[in-house]
Amino acid sequence: MTRKVAKKQAVVVVHGMGEQRPMRTVRAFVDAVWLADRSLTVLAGDGEKRVWVRPDARFASHELSRIRTNRLGHQKGLDGRVGPGPATDFYEFYWQHLMGPSRWRNVVDWLVPLLWRRLGRVPVPLRSAWYALWVIVCVVLFCFVDGLLSKAGLGLFEPVFGEWATAMRMLVAFVSALIGVVGGTYGVLPYLGDAARYLDDAPGNVAARQSIRAEGLRLLRALHESGEYDRIVLVGHSLGSVIAYDVLRLLWAEAELFDGEPPAEVAALEAAAVALRERPSREARDAWLDAQRRLVDVLRREDRWLVTDLVTLGSPLAHAEVFLARDRADFDGLVEERGLPVSPPVLEGGRVVFTRPDGTWRAHHGAPFAAVRWTNLYFPYDGALSGDLVGGPVRGLFGTGVLDVPVRSSR
Repeated sequence: MTRKVAKKQAVVVVHGMGEQRPMRTVRAFVDAVWLADRSLTVLAGDGEKRVWVRPDARFASHELSRIRTNRLGHQKGLDGRVGPGPATDFYEFYWQHLMGPSRWRNVVDWLVPLLWRRLGRVPVPLRSAWYALWVIVCVVLFCFVDGLLSKAGLGLFEPVFGEWATAMRMLVAFVSALIGVVGGTYGVLPYLGDAARYLDDAPGNVAARQSIRAEGLRLLRALHESGEYDRIVLVGHSLGSVIAYDVLRLLWAEAELFDGEPPAEVAALEAAAVALRERPSREARDAWLDAQRRLVDVLRREDRWLVTDLVTLGSPLAHAEVFLARDRADFDGLVEERGLPVSPPVLEGGRVVFTRPDGTWRAHHGAPFAAVRWTNLYFPYDGALSGDLVGGPVRGLFGTGVLDVPVRSSR
């Protein structure tokens, strides 16, 4: 089906962890990328850049609304003609209420295996957190052993602090309790609780993971089927980037992209993928991105696939060998099995498509990044207090077709 009317573009923002409130993330995102960006201009006659907030039946919750902008200035469309740019609808995929309350057991069950990893299996950017966890464990053990020995007059504080031993013991107990209660209530549980429940496939977490992915799929399907859009951009922040990645791969696995034989752009993309894998270079990556864009445009014109971009912000996927697998070898195995999609995709016989027994063609389930550009933004971590400890570059794990963009805070 060829488009005959101008369409809008949709941006779906997936919020991060930490007991987020509805619409907070998407409003901040709109302020940053639309209202505050002076490089974007609106169509002449549309006045100043504006937004409108309106209810939308595609949301499962009445707490959510879509945010619409006025139209962008003139630009080239899919048909090659220059015309008025699209309006943009911003949506928030809000999942916090589907997660439910976290318990300390969720966090402990998730952290203990991470803590017991050998140092060599801990990614370098995460080692400072790994050391800090061990320090906390050692302090707790020290206080526990001291409590047992002090009953027999053999406390560990006495040889060091003498007559001040009791006061120091009480001070350590008070500070530990304060950090535990305040940090646990307002830091560990709200943030690590979400990560622990989504990233750990323990039986007690499966229902929440399933509900979150199902709701994300429902929203993206509704946007695809609405007929209102010719482009969808998926943006995930923090844990939301992992959720966005999961929803994207599941949506791709059910997509029907071709009525007959695949277009010529598929073969060109496959050749570019092979070249980029065999001889990674800037030229090979540029050729890959160009082939990817050409295939994306074909699929958009025919309404076969509308998600053009995945944008991840401060993503834990930078350490996917820890969070999604047992180690790097296990992660690489999942990639080769096409369980974890990468860019460029793992090819099957040099191809991203295959024929089914009935003779129809289909893109294989592990190749969403044949038609989706992945851009990853992160604050570089310097090993001290600046930068993002959890986020980071993802190309080393998810392929040279990913564009990693380091950013700095303007504050």
